[in-house]
Amino acid sequence: MPEAMLRSLVPGRRGEILDAAIEVFGECGYENGSMREIAAAVGVSEPALYRHFSSKEDIFLTMITAAAEQLRVQNFALVEPLNPSSLRQILISVFRARRHAIASYSRILRTVLAASAHHPQFLVAYRESIALPMQQALSAKVHELDAAFGLDFTEEQTVSRVRALLSMLVGYVVTSAVLADESDAAIADAVLRLLDYPTA
Repeated sequence: MPEAMLRSLVPGRRGEILDAAIEVFGECGYENGSMREIAAAVGVSEPALYRHFSSKEDIFLTMITAAAEQLRVQNFALVEPLNPSSLRQILISVFRARRHAIASYSRILRTVLAASAHHPQFLVAYRESIALPMQQALSAKVHELDAAFGLDFTEEQTVSRVRALLSMLVGYVVTSAVLADESDAAIADAVLRLLDYPTA
C-alpha cells in the first residue's frame, strides 16, 4: 500500500486510490501512469477504480483539489497570526513551517507541477485551488498590516507588492530546500523591506 498522504483527507477507497495515484504518477509521470498501475498499487481490479473515479484525469484533478484544501488550511493558519508587533519573528516561524510542509507534500507538488506544464486544465485547477486563494489571503493580510503601520499604497502598488511577496515566499522555500540552507532571518528582513515595513 502506498504511503498515506491524502487518505486522511479523502475517506475510504477514494483516498487509497489517490495515494496510489501519487505513487504511480510520481514514478511514471501523468502521461505514462495508467489506471491499471494505480489499481495494482491499491490492490483492486481496474474496473473497481471506475466505481470511484470516471477517468485518470478525474483522479488527478481530485488529487489536486484534495491536496490544495490541506495546503490552504495550513497556509491560512500561518498567515493569520502576522501582526505588526512581532512580524519579523512570525515570518521566520512561517519559513520554518513552510519548509516542513513542503517536505511533506514535495512528491505531490512535483507531480502536479510537472503535469500542469502539459495540461492546461491541471494548471487552472492548481492556480484556482492553491495559488489564487493564497494570493488573496496574503493581499488581505498586507492591507491589514499597511493600515496598522499607517501606510497608504494604491491598489495597483499593493497588487505588485503582494505578487512580489508571493514569489519571494515560494522561491525562498524552494531554494532553501534545494540549496539545503536556511537564511530565514535575512529573508524575513528582505520581505519587510519589500513591503516597506520596519525591520526592527
